[in-house]
Amino acid sequence: MLEPLIKAIQGDVKPEMIGDYFSKPVYLPPANPEADAIKISTLTGLVDYIKGDVDGEADDHHVQVISPTVVKVCNILTEKHRQRETLLVADCNSFIGKGFPFGEWLDQERFIIAMLSTVQNSAERQAILSIVGNIIDEDVRENSDDGVTQNVTTRSGIARKADTKVPNPITLKPYRTFPEIKQPASPFVLRMRRDRGIQIALFEAGGGAWKCAAVQAIAEYLRKELPEVTVLA
Repeated sequence: MLEPLIKAIQGDVKPEMIGDYFSKPVYLPPANPEADAIKISTLTGLVDYIKGDVDGEADDHHVQVISPTVVKVCNILTEKHRQRETLLVADCNSFIGKGFPFGEWLDQERFIIAMLSTVQNSAERQAILSIVGNIIDEDVRENSDDGVTQNVTTRSGIARKADTKVPNPITLKPYRTFPEIKQPASPFVLRMRRDRGIQIALFEAGGGAWKCAAVQAIAEYLRKELPEVTVLA
């Protein structure tokens, strides 16, 4: 009675013939099992992996830029199953973290902290922080809103107030991709409202074009560092 099972294990019969002997599906292990992909967080590590020929297959490597935060190193198609084995994955999401909470209404303190910690320093960032840091609670004026700019009352000096226009859209460079490349700039809409205190939000504009810019920048970096390797983006 065990003879069919023994033959199946030895590869003499098809796997489905042993179905009567088990309560759940059983599959034979692949003839050439794939290795687990190495996981890293930087483009520098990816370059070092290929230049160092860690697995001894440098001639078969190609690199695919999946997104602004993920890049894979794969080998060529296998002859039997026509599959590509993923050898390494570079994922910078652990560095970036949650990033700026775009589209979320924040109080002044949270907004300022988020801007300082997740957006690259620039004149535009400083302009926003200057406005937000000096807003007076009772003077976020919705009646002076034309859909593009808002008039808010800010402190100007110790006791003097001045009307300030909130610019829109404004170009910023949040940390959203690998640190080895320049962070892509994109437009944002800054809005304010009064709801149990001052509430401030940044909304993404530009239709996600920054993602294409980031992918191309990653590809250019890798092509420069690895001129002999095919980089797909």
